[in-house]
Amino acid sequence: MKQMSGITPAEWNLMECLWEKSPMSAREVVDVLSERIGWSRSTILTMLRRLTEKELIGCDDSGTVKMYSAVVDREKAVAQETGSFLKRVYQGDLGKMLCSFVESQNLSEEELAELVNLLQGCKKE
Repeated sequence: MKQMSGITPAEWNLMECLWEKSPMSAREVVDVLSERIGWSRSTILTMLRRLTEKELIGCDDSGTVKMYSAVVDREKAVAQETGSFLKRVYQGDLGKMLCSFVESQNLSEEELAELVNLLQGCKKE
């Protein structure tokens, strides 16, 4: 299986747009992202080209209008980005990451109990 190229923070905006609705024409993507983020048409077209080159989105040009679709599903992208973050920031130590998260948040007793239940539900048999 080919390793997915990383998605930059700016590219996440475009990917979210295509995960919400695919396929979309370049014009539709421009309309959504220029309203949502304020990007220019040329910036969006450049990002469409870059994501197509990375093979994260596909372009169907068989009709009169090019239609773009996400090739990678959101769950796969999230899983890869989470793994990359864990390795880069916490040297792969999930416990350190969870402790850091819990310590930096003001979690209520109820939220902590919910987190414990969630973790217990993830135990491998």
